[in-house]
Amino acid sequence: MKIFLSVLFLSMALFSNGQSDQRFIEVIGTGEIQAEPDRAILTIELREFNRGGTVVSVDALESELRKVLTSLSIPSDQLTVDAAVVRQPAVARPGISAGREKQFSLRLTTLDVLEPLTARLREAGIQSAVVETSHADLAKFTNEARLKAIQDAREKAALLASAANVKVGRVLQIRELEADSMRPA
Repeated sequence: MKIFLSVLFLSMALFSNGQSDQRFIEVIGTGEIQAEPDRAILTIELREFNRGGTVVSVDALESELRKVLTSLSIPSDQLTVDAAVVRQPAVARPGISAGREKQFSLRLTTLDVLEPLTARLREAGIQSAVVETSHADLAKFTNEARLKAIQDAREKAALLASAANVKVGRVLQIRELEADSMRPA
């Protein structure tokens, strides 16, 4: 479960018995929308490593990766190569050679395979896979969360103004926090 979150700072004018001097109240409003992600991108990094004195090559790891995808009926066109790197050791030493790495992106349109996929990748010796989830309606959810945040801030300002025996006037300023808009529930 993910929550689309918006946090706003809202400054509103306050009026007390017709006085016109500028007073204001500043409150924080939050708005949340809960939705399941409908897509994911896995960043998978393959690195040569030594297993019991034998180097497991990037090619062997890539072959295992493709077998895992086939076993889970994930189309191969959803896998793209992002980078291929050869790393030279800083100091040449006998027995230490350049290390190869390859990075892939895997687009998933269903998240049902995510758990078995990551388990099988680990079994295949692929240790680095980062998951980034999203939703097709992210912009819509973000705007809905913003509207809820403004309503929340207005309600807080009205409550505080009432307790201070003043009235809330027009909005003077709105500041939105820059934050990741999706977080785990």
